Amino acid sequence: MRAAATAVVQVLLVIVLIAMLIAQVDTLPYYAYTSALQYPAIAWLQIPFLVIAIAIVACGEVVIVATLVLLTLVRRDRIFHPRAFRFVDAIIGAILLAAALCLLLGVWLQLAAGDSNPASTGLYLATAFIVGFALLIGVLRGLLRQATRLDAELAEVI
Repeated sequence: MRAAATAVVQVLLVIVLIAMLIAQVDTLPYYAYTSALQYPAIAWLQIPFLVIAIAIVACGEVVIVATLVLLTLVRRDRIFHPRAFRFVDAIIGAILLAAALCLLLGVWLQLAAGDSNPASTGLYLATAFIVGFALLIGVLRGLLRQATRLDAELAEVI
């Protein structure tokens, strides 16, 4: 990957990270408050759901920070170093935690609001999508492991 492309991706990821921080501090609390006013029957869920939503966004921030570190390793031509696996594992862990929190949110909302709530279905679909993404990253981790092994073998030969 060219240095310019890596730099552009890093800048875009930093912008997304800043937007996520703003969402945690400003947007999510605002929507939690207005939702509690709009649906007083489940207003008691405002704080627990806000905490879970902020935690899900924090998982996304972990993914972005780990990706930024991996891009730095790419730029320094050190991606085939065993250190890279820690960051890939952090990405997979954060994604799986976000999926578990999303599932918890869906079940909790379905129990609190009843079967007529379409948000639970959306959260279940989001959970399935997130788990699929974690599986994809797991496959890419396997490819990184294989490439790292091949790089080490090539270094021995040369």
